[in-house]
Amino acid sequence: MSKNNFIGELPHEIGRLRRLKVLDLGVNNLNGEFPQWIGSLPRLQYLSLTKSSFIGLIPSSISKMTQLATLRLSFNTLQGNIPTEIFNISSLERIVLIGNSLSGSVPCDMCYHLRGLRYVNLSLNKLNGQIPSSSVHCSELQELSIFLTTNSGDPYRKKLRI
Repeated sequence: MSKNNFIGELPHEIGRLRRLKVLDLGVNNLNGEFPQWIGSLPRLQYLSLTKSSFIGLIPSSISKMTQLATLRLSFNTLQGNIPTEIFNISSLERIVLIGNSLSGSVPCDMCYHLRGLRYVNLSLNKLNGQIPSSSVHCSELQELSIFLTTNSGDPYRKKLRI
């Protein structure tokens, strides 16, 4: 259901669809707070809410989606730190959070539980710090793209293809 003209907030009734495996509502005109109930979809494998107008924090309840393989939340106005709980979802293969207002550092232990992680893109946010040394534990990682900010406020981009 991506690339339509759906408008308004994401209906909370979707949170009752406990068997839902794919939720792709990217490139619509959805808005409002990022849904806190999103973690009530335990069988979800693919979540894409890109290019909408969601605001707020990514809820830590997202870690309850233990079968999630792809997380795409790019080009919204999400803020705050990337919840460390995301990096405990062992089924994750792709994390794409490009173009938000996420801040803080990339969790230093991001790869300890994500042995199957293949692609990470955290570019165009307000992240700072260092590229996690734990990325060597992601044995399947093919691309890591992070746009960080230095202590002086100057941006620099690191894109590693393995």
